Amino acid sequence: MIKALFWNVRGVDNALTIARLRKLKQMHKISLLALCEPKVGRVRLDIICQKLGFPQAISNAESRLLVMFDHDFSCDLLAASSQFLALRVTHSALRSSFVAVFVHASCVSQEREVLWRQLVGVCPRGGPVIVLGDFNVITGANEKKGGRPFCARESDSFLGLIEDADLADLGFTGS
Repeated sequence: MIKALFWNVRGVDNALTIARLRKLKQMHKISLLALCEPKVGRVRLDIICQKLGFPQAISNAESRLLVMFDHDFSCDLLAASSQFLALRVTHSALRSSFVAVFVHASCVSQEREVLWRQLVGVCPRGGPVIVLGDFNVITGANEKKGGRPFCARESDSFLGLIEDADLADLGFTGS
């Protein structure tokens, strides 16, 4: 079984976060780790990967998304922007590859609309794809915890993306 973790870490370059990630990696045998908002420059990304024991990594140009993986993976960049990273992923235990899209959506709804259009173009029809990340929008009021009031228009737009890209919402853990 391939185990992956996506975390909006909001800063990875400190001893406590590194220790927590190492513990999670060991405890759950994580072989692919995706972080958004690592808040480190490109030079530090390689050091972070080494500290966490990942031999390979890919990030978007702005270093807002970082995907680290072990030797059993081969990941090829398909497309990227400031809000997403799309990879063709091959694993030694699988017979075929799949597309993995990692998202850190903007807080600005107009910028998310651009992302939604890009994601519809990147997600293959009929092929295996997983899209995960921090979308900065929710599908319904039942997911709302504090913060700004629920916005049905933004939710409808997000639900439109899920439908247009032929995706399924698997839910979330966290806040």
